[in-house]
Amino acid sequence: MAIPLRYFPDIFFICFFFLFPVNLAADNSASLLYCNYQQLCMYNLHTQKDGVVVNDLSDCYAVDYHFEKSIVFWSTEKKIYRSQNGTKTAVVESVESFGIAVDWLSDLVYWTNIQEKSVEVAKLDGSERRTVIKREEGAELKIIVLHPVEGILFWTDVGSSKKIERCDVDGTNRIVIASESLRHPEGLSIDIYGRTIYWLDRELQNLNKAKFDGTQRRVIYSSGEPLHSYFLDVDHHYLYWASGEIVSAIKKENGSDLVKIRTASRYYRGMKVFSHSKQPTRATSNVNLRKSLYT
Repeated sequence: MAIPLRYFPDIFFICFFFLFPVNLAADNSASLLYCNYQQLCMYNLHTQKDGVVVNDLSDCYAVDYHFEKSIVFWSTEKKIYRSQNGTKTAVVESVESFGIAVDWLSDLVYWTNIQEKSVEVAKLDGSERRTVIKREEGAELKIIVLHPVEGILFWTDVGSSKKIERCDVDGTNRIVIASESLRHPEGLSIDIYGRTIYWLDRELQNLNKAKFDGTQRRVIYSSGEPLHSYFLDVDHHYLYWASGEIVSAIKKENGSDLVKIRTASRYYRGMKVFSHSKQPTRATSNVNLRKSLYT
């Protein structure tokens, strides 16, 4: 049974997890949207309750959402799906993707295409599919995040040349913002209010931050143990990541106050902070200044 997102956090179906409750000084309405191979779930950071959003998944790599329209997206080995009000639909066929990014201002969805080594985009229903970043030999584009208000895409490349890049949403003004001291950048997230990008390096076992142009870069946390995670996201105060069966959090400014949020009985796959504050509306965004492939 699928539950429309607008009913959260009022209605919850308990998943099969062992919870480690913790009171975080974060937005009380924020939740973690995540998948665990077979289900797409929501964990409320304030009430510390869990609920199922979509059941009976065949697999899940990455997730994202459109808050205003109550739509969730997730990728599998072969397709990208969406669900709205309980209806599950395949919107993109024949694609393997580890990264999805929803443009909630222009109603578009972006993704990395593993086979084609590219970044693509389409309308929310999968129509008008186009290529933003074309195929490059040696590239392996993994995670993608989007700043719709400023019209900027960011992604990780874990191919022959490890790097983090950005470009405008129409594919222009492409630049490398990090290429040194990188071994395997996996998790990627941005703070749209602080204009800061965060990433997790699996092999260096650390979490990093920098400004959107790559300046003021620094390590904010070193684990001393493997950080196997593609899934990193940020809210007003904390940085969250899922590694195996554990979700952890630290303060985003300086990497202090490490805490384990919870431990699950299944491995986490995609994960996003689900909150209205993560997606400011058209009323507060100058969308007319943005470039687009659809104009």
